[in-house]
Amino acid sequence: MTLPLPEDLPAPRRPVSAHQGGSPADNPREREKLARKWAYLVSTTAYIPLSHPEVEQRLQALVDILVGTVRAEPFVAAPAAPVGAELVALNCVGPESLERSVDVLGRALLALPSLRRVNKLTDRVVMVLAALTSGYLEAFRAFIFQQQEALNRALFKAANDAERQRKDSDARLEEVFRCSASGIAITDLDGAFLKTNTAVHELLGYTAAELTELTLFDLVAPDERASLRNACADLRAGRVDRLRQQRKRMLHKEEEPLWALLSVSLQPSEGQEPGRLVTVIADDTQVTALQQTLNRQSLHDMVTTLPNRQYFSTAAETMLRRADPATGVTLYHLDLDAFAAINNGYGAEVGDRLLRIVADRLLTIFEGEETIIARLGGDEFAVLVRNSANTPKVLTMVRRIDEELSEPVYLNDTTGVAVSATIGVVHQPRPGISAIEVMRTADLTLRRVKRTGHRQWAMFDQGKDCADRDDFRIAGAMAGAWENGEVQLRHRPVVRLADQELLGLEALLHWDSPEFGPLDHDRCRALAESTGLIVPLGSWLLQAAAERNRRRVQRSGREQPLLLSLTPTQVVEPDFTCVVQQVVNDTGLPSEQLRLGIPVAALASPMAVDNLTDLAESGVRITLDDFGSATGEIEYLEDLPVSAVRVSRSLVARQAAQPASLTSKALRELVATAQLAGATVLVDGVHTQTQADWWRAVGAESATGDLFTADLAADPTD
Repeated sequence: MTLPLPEDLPAPRRPVSAHQGGSPADNPREREKLARKWAYLVSTTAYIPLSHPEVEQRLQALVDILVGTVRAEPFVAAPAAPVGAELVALNCVGPESLERSVDVLGRALLALPSLRRVNKLTDRVVMVLAALTSGYLEAFRAFIFQQQEALNRALFKAANDAERQRKDSDARLEEVFRCSASGIAITDLDGAFLKTNTAVHELLGYTAAELTELTLFDLVAPDERASLRNACADLRAGRVDRLRQQRKRMLHKEEEPLWALLSVSLQPSEGQEPGRLVTVIADDTQVTALQQTLNRQSLHDMVTTLPNRQYFSTAAETMLRRADPATGVTLYHLDLDAFAAINNGYGAEVGDRLLRIVADRLLTIFEGEETIIARLGGDEFAVLVRNSANTPKVLTMVRRIDEELSEPVYLNDTTGVAVSATIGVVHQPRPGISAIEVMRTADLTLRRVKRTGHRQWAMFDQGKDCADRDDFRIAGAMAGAWENGEVQLRHRPVVRLADQELLGLEALLHWDSPEFGPLDHDRCRALAESTGLIVPLGSWLLQAAAERNRRRVQRSGREQPLLLSLTPTQVVEPDFTCVVQQVVNDTGLPSEQLRLGIPVAALASPMAVDNLTDLAESGVRITLDDFGSATGEIEYLEDLPVSAVRVSRSLVARQAAQPASLTSKALRELVATAQLAGATVLVDGVHTQTQADWWRAVGAESATGDLFTADLAADPTD
């Protein structure tokens, strides 16, 4: 009968329950479509004693289990094993049933939109499919064993009933021999062939006459013959009742590789005749090859065929233990520069080709050295070298990497693309260090180098490494500290330089950490920016400052402007203007009393410009922060609705240190230019009266800094 294509199959309509892995974010249609396609493909490989809708319904439940297993936290692949067993229970035991199932599931799970945000999705899918395959193999072998047991029972029954129904028994035995898909061989106790069925001839390539010249042990790989002989001796001696599923490498007549499952039973002797061995041979080559392929795929990158991170971590442990203490090892952690631009501009096919070329060039560069070269993921590679007395110096190897990778790869006669690499190097780590720690150290070094630009490299630095680790540790603890109320709102005054009268208040963050000590606003903001916490934390700061401002106005009856500086991440948030408008509406803060500082450098993003324009149109006053530190500032003053500029703190400090320098002259012109554009000038970092007098003299209107009133955290309105 002709089966409909997957797209034309009717979708079984049934709700997805919570225990099946569903969630409000899921699209049940995705899994239903996958189940339909799976049912169509697997039904063509074996007879399934169910209607097509019933098969789809059963497979839908299995898809839900697999999706739930991939998504589950913490991740454990074991729940996928019963899915493989269920396939065998459905009678999906055709020669291509498992292969097609793994193929369709592997492609579909990686492409499901509901799984795209799952961490390390590819690794999880591979492990889930491996667990599914393992469950399938165990169930399939049990299925074969059951067949063999049934076959053996039939043989024994035929032998026991020989005296009463010899002719009938012989007929049954012949039928079993003729129809069995498994090979059946009857041998004497020394393994010489007495009788074989057609399946044995097809499996091993020998005719019945050729087999009479051989023994069962001659057809097993030489290194496994002794173990099979010993097992058969135990069987003859009665130490075991039968040999169940002995997995052996057998020798095909054409010397092709062949894996088989052997089950051997002893047929008792009749009268003076010796007993016989009945051997059932089941071909296990395809299942074994598929299992080996999955094992390799789980440890190797499919694009470059290099080892992946999992393999690298394990192999690195061995190399670290074997390394000569005098020379040690060297780890090169590479991140390709501008690879995303090439991948996005020319397509994933060109990107994959470039990754393969990078892998080949790394193998060439380190040829002759004992190395482990791996693709860790994305555009990151790692090379671990076991150093010897002849291993080139680190600088030499870095230069080779740079030269080789910068060689263009031509896509056609005229277009050539190339990548450079940023490299973090860990040279001769201390003895006894773990592979995980070495990789972590290399990663920190690489991230530090990337902050300096592209095509750079650096060696591991103990002091900088400790500082980076402290930063990461503090940044990681900040979310909990905020939730526990340790991160607080503080204020500092904004004063008029002409008479040092209070013009407004600037909202700041302050964290009195019991573990790390007090952290000021700049430190808190930088830490939150590095982790993405700045988005919710910044919204909270704005809300809390506006609430405090409302209470202050109610108490004093006098409105004061509220200043709050934003980070680049906040400025490009698509819904940031909505957040500001919601705070204004909730707290009653007049829009014209809110001053938001936007970093000049962030205006390179169109989204930042759109947000600035929308905020200005709603009445919010915009201040350009870090004025004097970026290009294009004059254009921003002319083209954007800016009310004020805040001079870069680094320029303020430089002017204070060198009053007669060229910086002072440039700052005079900078202030004049801003005022010419209609913007007022705010100076950040005024710590002395001399600084205040100088900035007042050049025309700056307002300032913040240590010279003015101390922190206003102890607000009576709280």
